[in-house]
Amino acid sequence: MPVQTTILAVTLREIELHLAAAGADPAALEAALDRASNCSAAPLSHAIFSVDGRALEQVVGDLLRNRGLRIAGAESCTGGLFLGV
Repeated sequence: MPVQTTILAVTLREIELHLAAAGADPAALEAALDRASNCSAAPLSHAIFSVDGRALEQVVGDLLRNRGLRIAGAESCTGGLFLGV
């Protein structure tokens, strides 16, 4: 069963990989998408932060909350401009 792949550039540092398949057999579609997802994820595993559509900020926030940690930042002399590096 063919799986269609779409690559979307979200930001300069972030891309989304969307997989889609069409057909009448839901079990076969699920299996095809699982295979395609596993094959796609293997070479990219070091760079994947979400497979459920959550944004990077949400993933980091969830990790911090789950570990009982917090993050803080301070801005000075930039007129309110705060950039993460």
